[in-house]
Amino acid sequence: ARQVAEEWIIQDYIGHIPRAAFRVENGGGSGASAFYTAYSLIKGGLSDVVLVAGWEKMSLYRTLMANELIARGLDVDFDFDVGAIYTACYAMMAVRRMHVYGEREEDFARIAVKNRNNALKNPKGQWKRRITVEDVLESRLIAYPLKVLDCSLISDGAAVLILSSVERAKEITDDPVIVEGIGIGTDTMRLGDRAEITNFPACRVAARRAYRMAGIDDPVRDLDCAEIYDSFDTVELQTYEDLGFVKKGKGVEFIEETEIGGRLPVNMSGGLEGMGHPIGASPIAEIAEIFWQLRGESCNQVDGAERGLVHSHGGAGTAVVVSVLGR
Repeated sequence: ARQVAEEWIIQDYIGHIPRAAFRVENGGGSGASAFYTAYSLIKGGLSDVVLVAGWEKMSLYRTLMANELIARGLDVDFDFDVGAIYTACYAMMAVRRMHVYGEREEDFARIAVKNRNNALKNPKGQWKRRITVEDVLESRLIAYPLKVLDCSLISDGAAVLILSSVERAKEITDDPVIVEGIGIGTDTMRLGDRAEITNFPACRVAARRAYRMAGIDDPVRDLDCAEIYDSFDTVELQTYEDLGFVKKGKGVEFIEETEIGGRLPVNMSGGLEGMGHPIGASPIAEIAEIFWQLRGESCNQVDGAERGLVHSHGGAGTAVVVSVLGR
């Protein structure tokens, strides 16, 4: 709780001095933004190999304080001081979708059930109890319509990956996983400044950029699996649409297809609701899951997975990173 500049602690412990080391900050999307930065350094010729690490120790704080600290990622002059926290922001989005598209609390709950139950096979997963839609609906209300089981977990954790040039990777392994596409999109910090709150325009921008690089025309056809940043189950539902899996307002129709064995499995790891959500580590853990899927090494393996997507999300959709990995 007292230490800042933790990246300097890491460089000391691993003997990295005098090489370059720095911290990337972009809210909940920090880990994915660090991955984007590493990719850019390599493509720009400044590095051959980059280590990307993310971590969080959220158990240092009681839930109320943790939520307050996270909420400072909102505009502290206009949102935070009137009591806004992220749960309230996402609840407003969910209520709007219920009004516009006729979605129900049961629809959101189906995603929570899928993700938490997927985590039961994950040896690194935090959630350890099988649940039903009824369990979600009967759990404690946080901000209508979101209940405690609609929300991601408060977690401790760390994740690390190593990214290298393709040439260097082929010197190390005969089976590299390649970054085929990557993109970042942004939106206004304040929800009140946006033209819409049913979806995430920043995600659509990031996805278009990543798909263009990867040569993807039809993501449901061209992808085998995906990890989506489900800070709330409603976020996953909205993101199906923004990633182009289905048309706007039709996300509910796609939920069944995201089960393992469906057309495009999503959050095989359990996602942030099941695997856990140590904020700085979460995007890197998502990338690791897709890496394991493409190597055939996941705890919830998708048969024949050769191409996967990673979606990470900061703020209330203020910064979104989409990556496509392939073999």
